[in-house]
Order: sequence, then structure tokens, then C-alpha cells
Amino acid sequence: MQQRSVKKSGAFGWYFQRVTGVAIVILFIGHFWVQHMPTDALSDKDEYEMIREAYKNKYPDYKKAIEEGKISEAKEGEHLITYEKVTARLSNPVWKVFNILFLVFGLYHGFNGIFNIIDDYIRNRPVRIGIISITWVLIFLLLIQGSLTIITAGVYQPPIGIENIIGGMN
Repeated sequence: MQQRSVKKSGAFGWYFQRVTGVAIVILFIGHFWVQHMPTDALSDKDEYEMIREAYKNKYPDYKKAIEEGKISEAKEGEHLITYEKVTARLSNPVWKVFNILFLVFGLYHGFNGIFNIIDDYIRNRPVRIGIISITWVLIFLLLIQGSLTIITAGVYQPPIGIENIIGGMN
């Protein structure tokens, strides 16, 4: 029996595929909980109305959408996710790290699976090298684009800033 090194055996890829799978599930649950469950990261009815009014005064198309009924008023007890709350959260370095981990683990997990498919089905060496090269370029581009999006997220100043909302609520 021929001895294979860990690198050639695929043991690391097999093991880390499971580790990233578990990490992605945990990160997804965290993301889902913060984004879609009632937490302090959500807006209340009064805050939503302040934001809606500020946008209506600044953007004629937004005002028109409200008049046409495309943008409704907040309903009592409704969990509201506003752009202002999302940008405030995305400005926080903890959420930037959270999202970068989500990105890196997701890219590794997904592309490790693609590499396994390439290894299983593409036998022609030059074609395999070409496809793997293209895949690495795609990984690099997605990592750069995703990282830049996460790092720069949350710097936009909306018509009514979150500091005005929080200050106006006190």
C-alpha cells in the first residue's frame, strides 16, 4: 500500500469541509436571529415613521410610492428593519468580523465542494488545470468584492441619521 501525505490524501479538505459546515450553520443562525427576530436591532413604529417622513421630504419618488400605497405605514407590533438600523449595525467592527467569517467560511465550503467535483469528473489534465485556475480567480474576485463590501458597509449617511433618531426618542 502506498503512503500518501495529508496534502495528497485530502484529509484536511474533508475535515475542514465539516468544520466550515458547522460554522456556517452557527453563523447563519446568528445572522437570522439578529436580522429577523425582535431585538434592539429593529426599529419601533415611531422611529419608522420618522424615517419614512424624512425620506418622503427628501425624495419625490419615495413620496410617490407612499401615495401609491407601495410603502405602507408601520403596523402595531410589526418588527421593522430599517436601512438606518442596518447601516448602524454594519458600522460596528464586531459585525464586520462576523460577516467576514461568514464570507470566508462560505467561500471555502462552497469552492472546496466545487474542487471535489472537478477532481471527480474532469480527467483531462489541461482542462482540469484551466478550470481550477478560473475557479481560483473567481474565488479571489469574490473574496475581494465581499471583503470590500463588508469593510465599507455602514458609512452612508441617510437623510435622517440614526443619531438624530436615538436623540429624538429620549
